[in-house]
Amino acid sequence: MKYGIILGAMRCGTTSLYNYLIQHPEVCPAIIKEPAFFLNKPKWQYIHVDNYNDLWEFDSTIHKIAIEASTSYTRHPAFNKDVPKNIYNYGIKPKFVYCVRNPFDRILSHYNYFKRIKEIDDDILKLQGAIDISNYYYQLQQYRRYFPKEDFLIVDFDDICNNTEKVLSQIYGFFNIKHLSLDTTRIYNMTKDIPGTGNHKDRLTSIEREQIKRILGVDMKKFGDEYNLNVSKWGF
Repeated sequence: MKYGIILGAMRCGTTSLYNYLIQHPEVCPAIIKEPAFFLNKPKWQYIHVDNYNDLWEFDSTIHKIAIEASTSYTRHPAFNKDVPKNIYNYGIKPKFVYCVRNPFDRILSHYNYFKRIKEIDDDILKLQGAIDISNYYYQLQQYRRYFPKEDFLIVDFDDICNNTEKVLSQIYGFFNIKHLSLDTTRIYNMTKDIPGTGNHKDRLTSIEREQIKRILGVDMKKFGDEYNLNVSKWGF
């Protein structure tokens, strides 16, 4: 049984990408999109099974790969520090898809997502998890201790939105499945304001942008160099 894991990052189009891919007849979807099986603490897991394979109704005569999409797997260190080791020790060798996004937009979306569902500080830079998740190089380095670079495919949120067929074609090749046309018309899990709450933040201030750029600058440079991505398009 072969596995594909969409690692995250949160607010980078992972839900849409997962829902597009599970239409493919050779892809077996998990019984829940985000099981978080490899987190240590049960309270952070969305479903409890003893055996990882129990997350799928896998038919080897039809399916070539079983996929899930737990964005909590790249929320180091907020959730737990052992997810990559847990995956490795379990004895599987997944193909990892890692979705990324302009960090300024991702942090703003992250902030708005949490602002509408619970009370958080009005200072966006105090939402430490939002900053940590945007350290893309740092997050992937936790995995690279156990898994080789060729096991990772980096996908840009802008391409998921604007060049979906190209992204899917890349993933088909990465997963070694047939190239098919899928329904990509629906966008999933968009951040929406709750009417009348005034909780939605439309944009970052120039001061916030400069502070975020300073915090993430070194990580973005390493990320761009290691994975051959043009991070200058994001302002780094």
